Amino acid sequence: MGRRIVVTFLSLVVLCAQVEAGDPAKYEDRDAAYWAKVLSGTGPQKIRLSALIALQKIGKHDLKVTIPAIIKAMSDKDDVVAGRAVYHIGKIGESRKSIPALMKVLRDKDRRMDHSLAVQSLGYIGAASLKSLEKLSKSDDSEMRSRVAKALSRIRTKKSAKLLASLTKDSTLSVSRQAYSSLGDLGPAAASQYKYLLKVAKTRGSGDQDKALNVIAKAKISFDLVSKDIVKLLDDPNVRVQESACRALGSYGETALPIADKILNRLTIKSNAPAKALEKIGEKVIPLLIANMDNKDPVARLRTLVILGNFKEKAKPAIPAIEKALKDEDPRVFRMAKQVLKRVKR
Repeated sequence: MGRRIVVTFLSLVVLCAQVEAGDPAKYEDRDAAYWAKVLSGTGPQKIRLSALIALQKIGKHDLKVTIPAIIKAMSDKDDVVAGRAVYHIGKIGESRKSIPALMKVLRDKDRRMDHSLAVQSLGYIGAASLKSLEKLSKSDDSEMRSRVAKALSRIRTKKSAKLLASLTKDSTLSVSRQAYSSLGDLGPAAASQYKYLLKVAKTRGSGDQDKALNVIAKAKISFDLVSKDIVKLLDDPNVRVQESACRALGSYGETALPIADKILNRLTIKSNAPAKALEKIGEKVIPLLIANMDNKDPVARLRTLVILGNFKEKAKPAIPAIEKALKDEDPRVFRMAKQVLKRVKR
C-alpha cells in the first residue's frame, strides 16, 4: 500500500514537470477536475503550481471547473500559490466571474504585492473588465493608474481608447507616458481619438506633440484624412515634432508618395526620421532623390546619397547623379558617393 502511494506521488511529480515544461499532451492526459483536486490539496508547492498551469491551459474548455478552482486558489494560505493564481486566471481570458475576485484582491491592502498581477489579469480578461479598470483609473495612487494604462493596451476597443486618452492628461508623467504608449498599442482602435490627438499635436509647447503623432502613425487612419494636418506639422519649430510627423507620414508607405517632396525638404534636420520615412515610401521616390542631388546644401546631398545607397541596385537610375557627386566640392559627399556607387552597382 505504502509503495503504491509513493509510486503514485512520483508519477504526479513527473507529470507536473512535463506540464510545467509546456507539454500539452501531458496536461490533457487529465481533466480539469483532476487538476483542481491537486491544486486544492496539501501537496508540495511546486506540484500545486503545475496544477495551476494545467488549469490555465485547459482554460475555456472547461470554465465551470477551471475558473472556480483558480478563484479559490487566489485565497490560498500559500502566498506564492495565491499570487500565481491571480496571474493565471487572467491568462484564461474573458470570464466575468473572475472580475469580482480580482477586485477583491485589489481592495486588500495586505496583498499589495499581487496588485500589479491583478490589474494585468483584468487587461487579459478584456472588454468585460473595462468598468472595473475605469474605476481603478481614478485611484489616488499614481502607480495604480499607470498599471491601468498598461492593462488597457490589451483591450482594443473605442471605450478603452477613450479611457486612455483621458489618462494622457494625467498630472503624473509616468501615467501620461504609459497612456500614450498603450494608446499606440491599440492600433486602429485609437483612430476614434484622432481629433483629440491632432489637437495635442498642434499645441506647441505641450511636450506631448511627438507622442500624439506617434499614436496617429500607429492608428492607421485614412491617409486622405490625416495627410494635410500632419504635413503642416513638418514646419513646427520643434525638431521632435518634425521627426514624429515624418514617421507618421512614412508609416503609410507608397501611399505617402504625393507628399514625399515635403519630407525631402526636412532632410537636413538633426534626425534620420525623414530619411527613414522616404525609404518606407519606397523606390518610387528615387526620381525625387536624383533631383535632390543638385541641392545647394551639402548635408542634403550627403543624406540623399545615404538613402540611395540603402535602395542598392534599385537605385541604378541614379548612377549618373552619384558619379557626378564624385567631383563634389564637399569631401563628405564625394567619399559617400564612392561607397554608394559600389552598393548600387553590385
